[in-house]
Amino acid sequence: MLRSGKLYLTPSFLVFERLFRKYKQRLKQEDYVLIPLQDVTSVKKCKPFVFLPGKGMAIEVIVGEQQNPYVFGALMSREEVYQTILQTGVAAGLRWGNVETQ
Repeated sequence: MLRSGKLYLTPSFLVFERLFRKYKQRLKQEDYVLIPLQDVTSVKKCKPFVFLPGKGMAIEVIVGEQQNPYVFGALMSREEVYQTILQTGVAAGLRWGNVETQ
């Protein structure tokens, strides 16, 4: 399912805030996807739709043993976002932050 929103990065979490909430004045748990960086096993650049031109504008985040990765698409500065996520992983001492170990 495609959803619009904003992606935030903290030293410990990736947070996706869904836009167009039903009740904007009330925040609910389902309005956010909170991903602890320590639970992430892989971060990759991806192209979710093969029919689009170019190399893609998305990042795939695999968490633990999940079958389906989180895919954050339509990132205008994908390379910058990707590098920032990796740098945050390295700073936190997480293995996936070093692309050479993936």
